[in-house]
Amino acid sequence: MDFIYHFVTSQDDLLYLKTNFEAANFRLITINIKTKEIKELISENKNDLLEDVTRVYENYFLTRYLSHVKSALYLYDMKTGQQLRKFDLPIGNISIW
Repeated sequence: MDFIYHFVTSQDDLLYLKTNFEAANFRLITINIKTKEIKELISENKNDLLEDVTRVYENYFLTRYLSHVKSALYLYDMKTGQQLRKFDLPIGNISIW
């Protein structure tokens, strides 16, 4: 199986990538370009598919998951990967650019 590595953003020595490596529903990892260390920032959700990750307001990630045939939006801290907020939206499909 070929794995997908989708570039999201970079900051300082870190590359942020969405990948399905060891995560069928995708997760967000960082790769340090100097040390080559790989760390998981946002873990795979076993029930929901991580469709999009977008950097917003310099220090956050807005994520879109497919959850039970509808889109779900979450806000994460870029440094810690901590989920800060879930946006409760009516049923529908959300696009992130």
